[in-house]
Amino acid sequence: MRSGSGQKRWVATVWTADSVRFEPEAVATNSYTWIRRSADAWAARLEPRDGTAPVVYELSRVGE
Repeated sequence: MRSGSGQKRWVATVWTADSVRFEPEAVATNSYTWIRRSADAWAARLEPRDGTAPVVYELSRVGE
């Protein structure tokens, strides 16, 4: 599985029942992980390669 934006590309390297981790494949300089918190909530953990602390975004489904 791959993800991309412009010339930046990531490849999925680890899958579990509740997460998917992506590592840089081309041009990208960070890793990220999608983590399932529940059926309606997720977290996106962005991990810069420069030693900066990871940033975590908590996401939840909104009503229709």
